[in-house]
Amino acid sequence: MNNIRNDVKSPSSQPKKIDFNELALLKVPSNELSACSKGSPYIICNEQQQDQTIQGLKMLFAKDAKLPTVHIGFSLWFNLDLLSETNMQYAILFDIDKNVLALYQLIHEILKDNAINTPEKFLHALFDRLKTDKENLSFYPIEYLEEELAKQLRQPTGFLSSVNNFLKVKNMFQEGKIFYGHVDLTDVDKIQQVSNWCKKNNLKIATLYISNIPEWIVENKKTRKDQLIQSITLLTQDDTMIIDAFYPTTQKKGSGPPQRMCLAKTFNSDRFKKTIAKGYFNSGPSNLIDSDDETSETNKASSNFNAKKK
Repeated sequence: MNNIRNDVKSPSSQPKKIDFNELALLKVPSNELSACSKGSPYIICNEQQQDQTIQGLKMLFAKDAKLPTVHIGFSLWFNLDLLSETNMQYAILFDIDKNVLALYQLIHEILKDNAINTPEKFLHALFDRLKTDKENLSFYPIEYLEEELAKQLRQPTGFLSSVNNFLKVKNMFQEGKIFYGHVDLTDVDKIQQVSNWCKKNNLKIATLYISNIPEWIVENKKTRKDQLIQSITLLTQDDTMIIDAFYPTTQKKGSGPPQRMCLAKTFNSDRFKKTIAKGYFNSGPSNLIDSDDETSETNKASSNFNAKKK
């Protein structure tokens, strides 16, 4: 397997239209998703430092990119928050759990309705459906989920924090700019397909969100570390921002593992293997992982963000 980072060059002219047809084999048929009845995935993202991550990304991607940008993400809700706050033109969303994809399909179906034009209307429609399908689509008791998602309406950032943010994601779904499929991050063959598709369409992979998958692999499937490294290499370019969530010590405190960010060019596979074995990157006062390059855009964004917090 040739695990060369998926870098692209600036073209003389951008492609007029990008579709996901070549990724169709990674999609699960709708009837299979409707039949999902086991698993009950998490809907809410309980990872710590989400606002810090969003603010850092907003500064990093404030300018329009020369190439069409794509966000690649695993898991669920944080992907919607990220898309609502950044200027991504496309998104590819994956998970190993088909019930997560069933939730994406449900969200997509709701957003197709032109009458659903506010975060409040979306939540009302979502809970109407979840109360019917709660056995297979909601990990939490429905009352708790209602309470927690209602809090999203009052958050400073995120998919449901404003009408504009909500409509940004809704429009991406309606315009066919969001693809969701069934992929294991350690399935290098499938990841290679995605990498090839991004390269063929000359897409800038701006962000890669992998939730707490590395932490889970460290704790449960140590034999899959090499495949994890290969997949991350395939899904990143030098300036891709990698976001994951990892407890800094074995004493797991807080609602969930804290998010951390790393610019892809700041590490190589050997270094990453060592840090995966140890379980954690060294991180500074923000959730942006220290870079070997003190003048990198990552550190500039980190410094600016910390200065604003003081």
